[in-house]
Amino acid sequence: MKITDVKFVSIEIPLDVPLRPAWDPTTSYKSFPLALIRILTDEGPVGSAVEFTPQHVMGVTGSQISYLKSSLIGADPFTVERIMSKLRYAAFIGSKPWAIEIALWDVIGKACGQPIYKLLGGSQDRVKAYASTLQLKSAEEHAEDALFYLSQGFRAIKLRAHRPEPKDDLKVIETVRRAVGDKMEIMVDANQAWTTEPPFWSFRTALWMSKELDQLDVVWLEEPLPKDDLKGLAELARLAEIPIAGGELEWGVHRFREFLEGGVYDIVQPDPHWSGGILETKKISALAEAANRPCILHTAGVGGLWLAANLQITGAIPNCPYFEYILEPPTWTPETRDVLLQTPIRIAADGYLDIPQAPGIGVELDEERIKTYTTQQV
Repeated sequence: MKITDVKFVSIEIPLDVPLRPAWDPTTSYKSFPLALIRILTDEGPVGSAVEFTPQHVMGVTGSQISYLKSSLIGADPFTVERIMSKLRYAAFIGSKPWAIEIALWDVIGKACGQPIYKLLGGSQDRVKAYASTLQLKSAEEHAEDALFYLSQGFRAIKLRAHRPEPKDDLKVIETVRRAVGDKMEIMVDANQAWTTEPPFWSFRTALWMSKELDQLDVVWLEEPLPKDDLKGLAELARLAEIPIAGGELEWGVHRFREFLEGGVYDIVQPDPHWSGGILETKKISALAEAANRPCILHTAGVGGLWLAANLQITGAIPNCPYFEYILEPPTWTPETRDVLLQTPIRIAADGYLDIPQAPGIGVELDEERIKTYTTQQV
């Protein structure tokens, strides 16, 4: 089998209700740009994957797209490691090519007639979902949301802690804990890894918050300090009783080895779309497994393919007990997030997600919607 062409499709997905995310509260998102990557082959299977596109297709120039195409056309899609050497070079010169690797696995799965996770070891068929909230609301509103998610089957929720006063964050988490009791697990994300505007947590604030959250039986504290403050993160992980999590903005097995050997994180959170693709994420999970630490994927993106691809690699990871399921109605619903899929991905009544069983990434695309939202193709 040979790759005959690679299509880069720019897509703009409108939001019916604007989104003000906790990590960027002064910005109102009215749409989300995506790049849909499609790999065509001479034997029929077509691989698809998506990536965020802040400016151009994949955020790269025309010359970089030409380089990527020339590196892929004529290649055997099964030679993932060989192709990855080209993609790593593309990353060095400024692109974000990891969706290409994910699309390769979609081709491979379709050619073999198997979902990706089974080709990579088939560790689990289901995984516990946690409702990952995005916006900052009042304590009462968050409590109401948590009770609603509980009624829908969720048994875990992640709250954002990014208010000007950390004590106000704590009040929200305390209110949600009182509302749900021991029926839901609670995770907390401080979004300090890439903060561009206040609040900026100090080490002392992060340590104080970790102790308070431990009293509320919070499962983990995510991104409590800047991502490059490795010494601070390692010291926090050493002193805190609650697990410290992070790593979504990082890529490459060597960077995650540094985290694990340095005791930077108790839980690593790569995202295949940002961390180097599916195979690289599998390697990262193996490093974490050897260190006896969980590897719980970060999952973002709209369109549905992002979530489906991350579910596939989750199914191949034995040390991944949770899955991030973003939910923030009315802005972010399964229908909004999975708009490019024929059928939205939903949790089961017990709060678990089933790994899609169809070949490749395991989902069917809605070609008409793709046409509707396409703005450019190269």
